[in-house]
Amino acid sequence: MISHPLSRHGKAARLTLKLCTATLLGPFATAAAQDIQLHVTYVCNGEHIYIEGCNIRDLSDTATCMVEHPDHVGPTGIAAITSETRGSLKKRLPTCQQPTAKELAAAQAFQKRQQEIYNANVQKANPQPNFNRAQPAGANASQQQIRPPKTPRSAPCAAASAPDAFPLPVPATLFSEPSAR
Repeated sequence: MISHPLSRHGKAARLTLKLCTATLLGPFATAAAQDIQLHVTYVCNGEHIYIEGCNIRDLSDTATCMVEHPDHVGPTGIAAITSETRGSLKKRLPTCQQPTAKELAAAQAFQKRQQEIYNANVQKANPQPNFNRAQPAGANASQQQIRPPKTPRSAPCAAASAPDAFPLPVPATLFSEPSAR
């Protein structure tokens, strides 16, 4: 099958259109994903709720979020944790007392520190090879030459011809003439 020469350009144009659309709509998708501020405390009807995290792979309103209730402590001393949908939190949180600017700044600083710690640990776990080898003192890389090996090249098989080169006995049948049948 022979393809039309412009069909490649049509595919390229569609790809370019998709990339441009993703670039233009990307900030809106990010804003939709960040509509629920994480790691801050809201006060709803006198009850404190702390949004621990939401499903990052599902940005729909049916995605679940982990909500901590620090006012409801169980017998073990651990705060009650519930799971709520992103949609229910979107409806509920605007009616609550919002976190202060200081709390938001603290949450962002915490996230930044956590990301820096993560990046440092990744760097430790995956060290980059060091290609800058130390040069001898006073030597310039352009003046340094590669020296030939010290072994003589005139007799490369000299070791094989030595009498004790093969320490194991070689059976005589290996070198004998084949018998006529």
